[in-house]
Amino acid sequence: MKITDKMQSTLIIVSTILWVVCCILAWNERFIEAIWSGILIMAIYLCLGSSKKGVLSKKFFCYPILIWAVLWAVGFWAAQHFAVMFLDIQPTFTILGMHPSFAMVVFCYWFGGVVTISLGFMLLRKEWLSPDEWDDFKKKIEQMKKKQSAGKHSTNVHMNENIANSIGKGGN
Repeated sequence: MKITDKMQSTLIIVSTILWVVCCILAWNERFIEAIWSGILIMAIYLCLGSSKKGVLSKKFFCYPILIWAVLWAVGFWAAQHFAVMFLDIQPTFTILGMHPSFAMVVFCYWFGGVVTISLGFMLLRKEWLSPDEWDDFKKKIEQMKKKQSAGKHSTNVHMNENIANSIGKGGN
């Protein structure tokens, strides 16, 4: 899936608008709607962050990103469902000792989301970072370190020369 510069800019603008919408909804105590906009924001960030040189792997989009978004949506829908179902009454059942609405958040949002994204990045790591790209990255870091240390050495030499010159002038 190609993500052009224009599409990337559009997605960034859309995510910014969604952040504003999310805040306005939350300020008006419409938390569930705010959460839905949050899922869209995170999906946009995952797509942008997972793309490589303007290309998002379709495989990577389907899993883990799409599955992650579905898990979050199901978790929050179920949490809202059980919260309304047991409004002002004690639940007739628990899930591993938890209120059903909280259990949905724990299992779908937290556990499901973390496992899905982590497993997806691990299983499809070549889709977003090949071994050659990782080696190139490490080489760039080493070059930057060498350049930085050479720059510090150069700066120190010039400082030492300036100090020596100023001391020499002061002593005359």
